[in-house]
Amino acid sequence: MKKSVVFGLFLSLFLAVPTMAGQQKPLPVGDLEVSADSLGSLVLGKSIELMMRDGTYVSGKVTRSSREEIAVDVKKSEPKGRMRGANAAIPTADISIVYMKKSGTVAAPIALGIAGGVLGFIGGAFAGYEMNSGPMVAILGLGAAAGGATGGAMLGRQAVRKTVTIAVTAPTK
Repeated sequence: MKKSVVFGLFLSLFLAVPTMAGQQKPLPVGDLEVSADSLGSLVLGKSIELMMRDGTYVSGKVTRSSREEIAVDVKKSEPKGRMRGANAAIPTADISIVYMKKSGTVAAPIALGIAGGVLGFIGGAFAGYEMNSGPMVAILGLGAAAGGATGGAMLGRQAVRKTVTIAVTAPTK
């Protein structure tokens, strides 16, 4: 009986894996595809990372924009020294891809913060009880609850954060 069950599982996996491999879709170039002359309005005031057509990477905050160029308060650029000055003007026609981080809903950070706080309190109170520390049980429990809630909220915030990829096409004439 066991041999037939194992053989059946093996056979189903053997037949399923090649069909699953055939269902793969090609990766998209970007979440959005935008013309270079309409890029400025999308990124104005946002912290971005971008790749230029010559391979230069720039990260910073967009301070102003127009149809022809965006001004970026540069935090970092690769290769170093390629973008000089605190506020670099980058022609939108030279930009290939833009990456923007977007925060998601607040439900996951709140839920994980509450769960982390409860679990932290339980763990801290149990540890204090096991050490026979008397009134320190409450202090340990509250400290662990605060740490658990903070950690849970930060974990939830990272879990819902998304990166939006914008593929920039040549400007329209």
